[in-house]
Amino acid sequence: MRKRVYCGAAILMVVLLFHIVCNEQFVAYGADIDRNNSITLIIRSSPDALWATRHNIRISGIEQALKNAKRERPVFSPYLTDAYVNVPKYSKQTILRIELSGDLWDEQEGERLILPEKFAKKLLTHVRLLRGRHYGELKDWTEADRLVFRKSVFSVKDLETGLTFRVQRRAGSDHADVQPVSREDTNIMKRIYEHGWSWKRRAILVLMNGRSLAASMHGMPHGGDGIPDNGFSGHFCIHFLNSTTHGSDEPDPAHQLMVHKAAGTLRPYLNSASARLFTLSVAEAMKQQDPEIVRLLLEGIQQEKSASLANELDSLSYIKKIRQPAHEQMEDPDAATMEFQIEMQQKERAGTTELAFVIQRYSPASPWRVQDLSINR
Repeated sequence: MRKRVYCGAAILMVVLLFHIVCNEQFVAYGADIDRNNSITLIIRSSPDALWATRHNIRISGIEQALKNAKRERPVFSPYLTDAYVNVPKYSKQTILRIELSGDLWDEQEGERLILPEKFAKKLLTHVRLLRGRHYGELKDWTEADRLVFRKSVFSVKDLETGLTFRVQRRAGSDHADVQPVSREDTNIMKRIYEHGWSWKRRAILVLMNGRSLAASMHGMPHGGDGIPDNGFSGHFCIHFLNSTTHGSDEPDPAHQLMVHKAAGTLRPYLNSASARLFTLSVAEAMKQQDPEIVRLLLEGIQQEKSASLANELDSLSYIKKIRQPAHEQMEDPDAATMEFQIEMQQKERAGTTELAFVIQRYSPASPWRVQDLSINR
């Protein structure tokens, strides 16, 4: 009886080993097949962002679709998403950006790869799922005020670099006044601001109790202190959706841009913007020297003009003046075209540079868009 049991166990072991070996061969063989149809999907807030969320996906036939994709060189700026694919090209890895249509944009070549509709739709489906993992929840200040309560300690993650540090909320009624918890946290914040404090806004994620909230911060110590020996003289401010600055009844446009950037909702936010908010957003995106938001605001104009403005940002010192249309015109629901100017000072350049924008919408329900741009020195 015992021999039969041992014999049966031995046979079972042989069968299991055979099954495992066969499975390993099948998986390895399958991996070789799938590798030809696999791509890495990447979500990041800008082309230069160091922090990204990646996911490998397999789409049957994608390699052949990429090889056979029709290429075109458009005159106007493409409508791009925050998603990229890493695909093989001439035995190298090439990162292409996904357009709103699901087609791919080759930045190096300045060309669009037009995919069959079924592949474009599959890519966009995966993009929607992965974006939910990358960005934070968009919470109104009234709710964020309760979640990030006074004296609470939480983490701040910079959306571009991925660097994370701890802070404590000390005060603030219209937004959160916070301080780094320790010298180590202060040093990480310094690295985010390239070792120089600044009022520039940055998109961040507030991480607390397993949640990720979309927010914006500046990097300038000011006001009262409270945590000893943290190497940070004062506090800095964190803003959420619809929070306001000290002494203002309106949300700060620059902070709101960064909050929506952190939530991955920049496009719908700008699509719903009034003419006044749209023009302020253009100026603030330039002031913050955020080329990706500027690119988004200039979608659809000639690529040459869009690239010219991007080049101007590198030497921007400050915005001197914004000349908007009269209030009555900006509030006119039937207005279809408007013009505004931004006067800016650039580093190591005498005089000022004036940017003249023409914005347009096709109906009261459609979004404002930059139709034309001229640069005058």
